[in-house]
Amino acid sequence: MAASRSAAPQGQGPRSDVQQQVVEWRELVLVQAGCSQEVAERIALSDADLHHACDLLASGCPPELAERILV
Repeated sequence: MAASRSAAPQGQGPRSDVQQQVVEWRELVLVQAGCSQEVAERIALSDADLHHACDLLASGCPPELAERILV
């Protein structure tokens, strides 16, 4: 008997919903730390370490420079 597969297209479903929520949360944290929405979105979508990003911003690093360092 063949294993049944989900009818949801690839990249959609519970896992992608959770991943999207994580990206949105990371973006919110970065905006609260001083990034513009655009810079926060680019960092949030990357594999950048969120704690490192917030540490850079808290130490006075401009958001655009933090993005260049992290992404």
